[in-house]
Amino acid sequence: MSGKMTRSIIEDLLPLYNEGLLQDETARWLEQQIRENPDYQPLLEKSREPLPVEVPSAPTDYATMMRKIQRKLSIMQLIFMALSFFMALSTSMMGGSFGFVFWYAVLGLVSYLFYRNVWLGLLVSFVPIFLWLFVDTFQGWVQGSVEGTGFFGFLLMALVGALVGAGIHTLFALGGMAIGWLFARKKPLTVALSIVLALGVFLVYNELNGNPVSKWIAEQKLEAYLEETYPEEELRVKEGFYNFKFSTYEFEVIAIGTAGADGNPVKYRFGLRGLIPQVVSDGIYDDRLDVALMERLGLEAAEEIKALLEPKVASLREVDVYLEVPGGLLPEDTAWRKGLPVAEEMRIGLTLDAEGLTVQDVSEMARKVQIALDGAGYVYRHVNVQANEWSGADGKDLGPLKYAVSFKRGDDVTDYKVEAFNQD
Repeated sequence: MSGKMTRSIIEDLLPLYNEGLLQDETARWLEQQIRENPDYQPLLEKSREPLPVEVPSAPTDYATMMRKIQRKLSIMQLIFMALSFFMALSTSMMGGSFGFVFWYAVLGLVSYLFYRNVWLGLLVSFVPIFLWLFVDTFQGWVQGSVEGTGFFGFLLMALVGALVGAGIHTLFALGGMAIGWLFARKKPLTVALSIVLALGVFLVYNELNGNPVSKWIAEQKLEAYLEETYPEEELRVKEGFYNFKFSTYEFEVIAIGTAGADGNPVKYRFGLRGLIPQVVSDGIYDDRLDVALMERLGLEAAEEIKALLEPKVASLREVDVYLEVPGGLLPEDTAWRKGLPVAEEMRIGLTLDAEGLTVQDVSEMARKVQIALDGAGYVYRHVNVQANEWSGADGKDLGPLKYAVSFKRGDDVTDYKVEAFNQD
């Protein structure tokens, strides 16, 4: 074996030798070679020297890097908090909006998720609206628009009003914080509860403020209704709004090519209601009703019905009949009769003298009314029976309502539910 080959073998075996990984015979051979040849001794010594460890240079100090990341996160948190706070204030009751139900919940949720601090959420949701309400109320006293109240009395009233108003807003912020707290627990039950609570907030918001999806559907439904009902007219739907009093989406519809008394196009109001909104009020239909004919036919029908019911219902005082006659449907000299095409939509109101009557008496009278109307062949939409007190020298002044019951044609006459009022 040549010396060069032996040297190469020794160089390959030295790392294994230093680690104790050679067999005994191989190790003895290697040691013998090194002893017999002084040129191999430096190789052994060099192989035992530790290899240099290259330490990578850190371009950025760790603490400095973490401070920069934390600073960026804080800025983003502040931006989200500021946006939530701005939206919450802009949708408060002071602005005539019920959007605060949603946005104060968002404010509470964001403040809790970012800072996990309930007190901070209460601070940003309660204090600003409290100050706003208090200052706005107190300003009325300063400007003299409130009379009959002393300074301390009005101060107390302003404080109570601000506390109640701010408390209502904060209640929904607490709801948002509760949603965040429950969700952060990451347990199936708490996550489910957070979803239920969030759904509850949405339902309250939807009841008071509507929602963009339903509003869009309502607008599409109205467009289709107008095309189907008034195909010959050019109508344009303008931006609508949600009327929480009647739970309706209301739209203004402009009749293109028309001119009202002010010279501007004629405008009509339409209302839609329901989970899948449907038209419940038609401004064009209402505007084109033949009111004079309606009133005359209503009076004639009321006289006829009163003559039928008086012998059967001794306490009967008044009968009112409402029916709708679209313009041009009937001649102006049309006389009342049961078979008129508008009779099916007739609504009848009966007023009784409540003196001496009980709930059972009113229920029995309502049964007699239904039997008499059905027996005489009247077709109607709805009957409302109310019993009031009567006052005045001649006993003709309508007083407080005592009982009320209503029914539709075909309702079960044995299952009337009479409501009682003003029984003190």
